Amino acid sequence: MTTLAFWKEYVETNGKPCVIYLDMFSTYKNNQKKNTVNVLELTQFQRACRQLGVEVINAHSPQAKGRIERLFQTLQDRLVKELRLKNISSITEANKFLVEVFIPWFNKKFAVVPKKETNLHTLVTTKELSQLSSVLSVQDQRSIMHDGKLYQVIPKQHALVRIGDLITVQTRLDGQIVIVKQDTELLFKEILERSKKVVEVKTEDSRRFGNKPKAGHPWNFKQQTALSLNPVLAQG
Repeated sequence: MTTLAFWKEYVETNGKPCVIYLDMFSTYKNNQKKNTVNVLELTQFQRACRQLGVEVINAHSPQAKGRIERLFQTLQDRLVKELRLKNISSITEANKFLVEVFIPWFNKKFAVVPKKETNLHTLVTTKELSQLSSVLSVQDQRSIMHDGKLYQVIPKQHALVRIGDLITVQTRLDGQIVIVKQDTELLFKEILERSKKVVEVKTEDSRRFGNKPKAGHPWNFKQQTALSLNPVLAQG
């Protein structure tokens, strides 16, 4: 979720990159050693990049992306000390310090003018911006049960929903649950309590002799015999 939140903010600020050069961390690439069931399954990050139209290239060694690795070493050393000097201990204060103080200072001291100043980010359309929360969410295709909670799709929908249809459960970055079928959000409600199964308790007589026929049933031989032997009772 943290990675998806970062890229949502990045795309909203800078636009969509054409290509992202990443390592082989399991967040960015399905690790065959850890996932032996389906090695072709995409991670949530890969799926989101495919929906955004962003190409992902995975580096096979840290040396392949040496500039960012050296930057990480600098940040892990220098940034931690700067936060301690400023007595910053919360994420909110740290983010504010990064934007307002540390990044401007760092870029002024270490930034290098690029050979080409062309911006290769693609502008994000209004429609794409409205879909970012949906794309950059944790998505699971399953039945209407999610994280131990039970949800029921309401009968009246904007789309046709049949039994057995495949739906997508989205967990948004703000924790909101959204159920989607083919890009259409479905109306649903959470079931707070499962319906209890009614169990018929059989008595000793019912287990021994079975269910007792009703009074007028032809199998009720005792009643028929009583009626035939007692005509007064039959008439009255």
